Amino acid sequence: MDMPDPNDLEPTPPTPERVAARALVLAGVSCRGLIEKDAGKPGADQLRQRVCQWLQDLGIADEIETSELDLLTTPLGQLNQQSKLYAGWRSEGMLVLGWALRLEKLLPFYTECQPNDVANRLGFLGKREETPLYKPRLRDSDEIEHWADTYLTAHWRLREFSRTPENIDFEAYVARCDWGSLTLTDVTIPRQSRGL
Repeated sequence: MDMPDPNDLEPTPPTPERVAARALVLAGVSCRGLIEKDAGKPGADQLRQRVCQWLQDLGIADEIETSELDLLTTPLGQLNQQSKLYAGWRSEGMLVLGWALRLEKLLPFYTECQPNDVANRLGFLGKREETPLYKPRLRDSDEIEHWADTYLTAHWRLREFSRTPENIDFEAYVARCDWGSLTLTDVTIPRQSRGL
């Protein structure tokens, strides 16, 4: 039997329910990272335990990845630096999934996410019917793909600039790029910075 070419396989997009569940898991992970600094304060570890119970009560514990479960169940004050960074980055993913669920606005790539605000809009620590698990609805796949390409473009350029800090004709590079779906359609590049 011939094996399919991995390049011919299109990933199956997640269901709206799965996107909602992952957004809420990321809200829990982000919270856990944020309260690490509160080790020893009254009520802090109870909040960590409450978050774990909330995810169980929502019925989405199967969406928690092993590394996330380790992070969530680690007592306060015992996270290593890598785990703290990991938890912090999950707030960005929570925002993107909230956007995909039509509950958030995408931020400019240079703007930091406010995890408490995003989590609260997702119904953090609320009942199932107060969260996007209740009638989740995703944006159109073309819109999701367009913004994924847009943020890939910004991410690539920032990463490349961190490695080789020199100007390029960014617009020309994007126009001739053949390794990915780069786009600047919704990115404003100031005139004086055309050679980003």
